[in-house]
Amino acid sequence: MLVTPSMAGTTLRIWIVKRRQLAGSPPFGGCCSRIARGTRTLQRRLLEEGMSFHSVVEEARREMAKHYLLQSSLELNETAYFLGYEDPNSFIRAFHKWEGASPGEWRSKRAKNAAVTLKQL
Repeated sequence: MLVTPSMAGTTLRIWIVKRRQLAGSPPFGGCCSRIARGTRTLQRRLLEEGMSFHSVVEEARREMAKHYLLQSSLELNETAYFLGYEDPNSFIRAFHKWEGASPGEWRSKRAKNAAVTLKQL
């Protein structure tokens, strides 16, 4: 399930917290205190929404990864760090799983698409 800002409830609140603090990601308990919920309550609410803490964190990382990769001034190592990955290779594997391409391939494809769009204007 894709987590987007249009979602409501507990999932959205965790998604916002994780987006703001991906580097040095706070653990589950840290998110609980940020949104004023107990750990068991938070787990129950996420379950009611068909989500897990891990899936919310991964979706926030996925969205922010694409945002950072569109910033050509950022290197992959920096992007991995900003997303809370200790090892750039872990980020590369996760991104490939999400998008079916490496971060470099994805970035190149987006740059080519942007160039084609500009030529058409």
